[in-house]
Amino acid sequence: MDTEQLENQFQLWNRFMYIVLGSAITFVVISFGNFLNPRGWTSFANYAAGPWMMLELLATPPGFYLLWHKPWQTLPLQRRINTISGYLIASWLGLVAFGLMIQTDSPTELGFLVACGAILFPLLYIWILKRKPSQREEMFP
Repeated sequence: MDTEQLENQFQLWNRFMYIVLGSAITFVVISFGNFLNPRGWTSFANYAAGPWMMLELLATPPGFYLLWHKPWQTLPLQRRINTISGYLIASWLGLVAFGLMIQTDSPTELGFLVACGAILFPLLYIWILKRKPSQREEMFP
């Protein structure tokens, strides 16, 4: 693929990432509200299972597709990393929403998931940004 075509497609992927990320944040807020409500919606997990699965299917594969697919590797990782991180964070937020849906008692597993993700994602993001590019630019062409 041509780099210009990839740039045009990348803009679409970036816009779609904002839609998926907004959906994930909304889903976490709704799940958290249901978790805090003492009476709760008794069949919330049954109704939310379909949208949760769609959210995970729309968030996780595009992140890995933009990260590892051959044509996308022609674009520098520094250019793609924010969009890739957005998809993977949306996937992680979907897992947090799932944990809030199925949580009944003390949130030990959910707290572990949130803490690990809150520590791991920024560390990986900083590590990728600090990593030197594999190709060095020529000083004299």
